[in-house]
Amino acid sequence: MKNEILKEINTIVGKQLLNGGFKPNKALSLYKYNDNKYRVDFIFDIKNRQDSCLQHIKFEFTNKALEKVFKEFDNKLRVKNEGEPLSFNRPSLEITDWKIILKKHNLVINDFWFHHFDSLNAMKQSEKKYIQFSDLVIKLKKELQNTELLKEYLLDNDNEYHLSQYLCLAYINTENLEEAYQKVKEISKDYLDHLKQDLKDFYELLEEAKATV
Repeated sequence: MKNEILKEINTIVGKQLLNGGFKPNKALSLYKYNDNKYRVDFIFDIKNRQDSCLQHIKFEFTNKALEKVFKEFDNKLRVKNEGEPLSFNRPSLEITDWKIILKKHNLVINDFWFHHFDSLNAMKQSEKKYIQFSDLVIKLKKELQNTELLKEYLLDNDNEYHLSQYLCLAYINTENLEEAYQKVKEISKDYLDHLKQDLKDFYELLEEAKATV
């Protein structure tokens, strides 16, 4: 049923996404926007589960300048913690749970991004939701190119990864890193100690680099 669902999703929103600048992969599971500054991946992760399918809708936005600098400092921190540096790049913003972003855009779509379908007919009943998600992704593609809005989204989706990205973005934009870290510190005050330490260490690496420029 997986392939049938992906084809039906493409029938519903393929033209809409193409008009918004996205191109599908051959499997119709990934719709990608890519230029010299930004990349956006809109992912329909569909898995067959015996007599049903599990759908997980994901979103990744990459500011390529941020991607490069974040990788450099993230790997410095990994080496400092006696870990292995990563060879692959990582997006600036990852969305797998859409509650915060949907609320931000005044959309009420409950749990659809992570959902079981028992049949293709059941999936077809969700046409409006696919259109709403695609409209939102096209909008996010444009919004997140504004670094001030990107910072806002990073703070809204406040896991350690996104808060590190926020600090790195402040570094790139030559903003006051101490002020940025104080904001991160307040948001992460209830984190586990090792996560708070990682954020502090990441901030200190950025401050050291800033001092040598």
